[in-house]
Amino acid sequence: MKPFSLLATAFLFAILIAPGSAAPANSPASVAAKRKHLATVIEELSQRDVLQLSPEQRERRATALEHLRAYAARGVFPHNTKLPQYALPYLIDRYGTRCALAYVIDRSGHGPLIERLARTDNHAWVAQLTGKTELDDWMRSNGLTVAEAAFIQAPSIVEDPADLPEPPPDSIPKAPRAPETAPPDSTPPPAPPAETPSTGRTTRTRSPATLEKGSWVRWWRYNRDAFVNLRQRYHAAATTTNNNGDAGGRARRPDDAMRRKVMIPALATLSTANDEVRASALMAWVMAAEKGARAPAVAGTLDYLRKPESRYRDLMLFALGLAQDASATQTLRDILNDTKAGRRALVRKGKVPAMTRAYAAIALGATEDPSAIADLMRVARNEKNRNDLRASALVATGQLLPLATPDVAKDVAALLAIELKRARWERPVLTAIPMTLIRSGDAVGRTAVLRAVARFRGKADVRASCALALGMASDALDAEIVDALLAASRRDPDVQARRFATIALGELCARDASDAADEKVVRKLKRHFLGTIDGHFKAPRVMEWHLLGAGLFARRFPTEGEILVKRLVRVATTGGSRDERAAASIALGLSGHMRGKDALLKLLAKAKDVTLRGAVAESLGLAGVREARPQLRKLALEDKADAVRYQAALGLGYLADGTMIEPLVTELGRTGSGPARAALTRVLGQLGDRRAIPGLIELAQDERQIRSVRERALGALGLIGRESDDSWTLPYRRGCNFAAATPTVRMVLGIF
Repeated sequence: MKPFSLLATAFLFAILIAPGSAAPANSPASVAAKRKHLATVIEELSQRDVLQLSPEQRERRATALEHLRAYAARGVFPHNTKLPQYALPYLIDRYGTRCALAYVIDRSGHGPLIERLARTDNHAWVAQLTGKTELDDWMRSNGLTVAEAAFIQAPSIVEDPADLPEPPPDSIPKAPRAPETAPPDSTPPPAPPAETPSTGRTTRTRSPATLEKGSWVRWWRYNRDAFVNLRQRYHAAATTTNNNGDAGGRARRPDDAMRRKVMIPALATLSTANDEVRASALMAWVMAAEKGARAPAVAGTLDYLRKPESRYRDLMLFALGLAQDASATQTLRDILNDTKAGRRALVRKGKVPAMTRAYAAIALGATEDPSAIADLMRVARNEKNRNDLRASALVATGQLLPLATPDVAKDVAALLAIELKRARWERPVLTAIPMTLIRSGDAVGRTAVLRAVARFRGKADVRASCALALGMASDALDAEIVDALLAASRRDPDVQARRFATIALGELCARDASDAADEKVVRKLKRHFLGTIDGHFKAPRVMEWHLLGAGLFARRFPTEGEILVKRLVRVATTGGSRDERAAASIALGLSGHMRGKDALLKLLAKAKDVTLRGAVAESLGLAGVREARPQLRKLALEDKADAVRYQAALGLGYLADGTMIEPLVTELGRTGSGPARAALTRVLGQLGDRRAIPGLIELAQDERQIRSVRERALGALGLIGRESDDSWTLPYRRGCNFAAATPTVRMVLGIF
């Protein structure tokens, strides 16, 4: 071909693909799917209450919906020509075609606004464009909320084009480095509970995301035992044999004889001491005693409650719940309902305080007595009660619903689904509804929660609760739930809703127990996590959650997740902010892949940041890297940051390293640091090794020790004596919107 012909061909080709040139037709299936979605959007927005809007706003809103109907009827939608393998949004595509929202804005006479946004943020979701004054003004003027605008924008994407190949593993650019600046909405956290180790004696400050009330660090702290049960893993490595030569009990756990002859007598004696350690001894006694032998501990607890000067009366209501004793349960119901019997139990002449009743509600959730549901729901529905009490009653109801009859679960679900839709109750109460609905197991409840997420309905923190709850909604990768969570993860205007939707996707993967998951759904999730990590979607203040979700995906689907593991190694070792690197490290441990072990071992040796060093230490244990034991032992005993010591000890526990028990007990008696004692006692209790019992009893009995040391030793003894591998508070933590939790619920979340 002659040079002139080549130039002519190139010129013609450029014209054909230039912006504004004729666009290829959308496929019939794509047009049908997008029209269906737009019909849902129009119907939904037409039915919403707009009485709070001015007449001018209502008129412009109605006109905007008419433009949307015309857009749907026209059936011409943008083409993703930049990264067709990903669900990339377009305000205006290369052919000049507007997305649904851009079309409506353009038709309202604000075309220049869309053109300016397209030049700078053409692939942004509405959630990332808020704060741009002109767009906010347009939405306000047209009577649309940010969530409604985000709902309109959805048809501009292709969720999963099945005919497109996967991107080559090395063809995707490295993710841009995120600035380590404080997020605009970050707020100081409440004071951590006594059981939670802090960073201790280090002068370093933790990163902004770590300090944030709704941070990934808190989610991981509350949920780690659901994914990798520390005690179960630690004790599975050391079993005894019975007379037949078969595997029997676990050699490191206290047997019944040790509980009866060593632990219970010591705890019973300490429970008669002064108020210094009495409450802790009673709680430990209830936890360590066998179910049929808790009556003496219950009697001691009831006597403790009758003394107004007792320091921990509210907390000791939990001991009554854990006892799972009929008389103890009745006392809790009396306190919850503020009856005369309840007041007598607390030696009160006046009303039982609302917070005490809230503690009683939470305790009832641990009784495994579904007959308490009626009392709890009566309290939750009474709008005269305080929000903390009502929310606590709903949380407890959620714990008992799986034990209730189908008729009771159905009735509760129907009632709460109506309240979630009406959104009449106060926000702190509404945020407790979604998880209760999911625990009901009723289809009506599931639909109500799914609808709130899929359509960005309701208040932001309530949507966040719904997103988080959906992660617990199924034991299989439900395509409908996955699609709703994907949409919320990318497009929900609320940052916490995006975070919780993202981690809920990871939860669904981890919970998937199907023999063969839907390949299309798996491919869609893989593209989502890969595209986000590689920077194809803006994810401000959400990236850590995407990294954790990717780790959970790779854990369930190791073959498909191999490319994600490569990305996680890269982020952990070289890319992102320190919180992103720490989250990527934890994600690698969760994935179970050993690919990054050498890089993580090197990183552990040189990491100076507390958050990163602790995360890498824990990750190496999660991943089963036994070569890390010498480094982890050194960190557990000598690191200056107590949080790192705790996470290093956890790592050793995951590796089933039992050589650390005696040194940890010795260090507990020696150290003068309160956070260090919190870290050491918590991990000793979680491990549940019988070899720690003598040393802990000695500390608890030593009157020369300060009260906090003795109390922590007793707390660890209670955890060691507890037969179950799971924490009794784990069911409360699973699926709980901890960022919006009321004071009583928030306090329970920090207890192991």
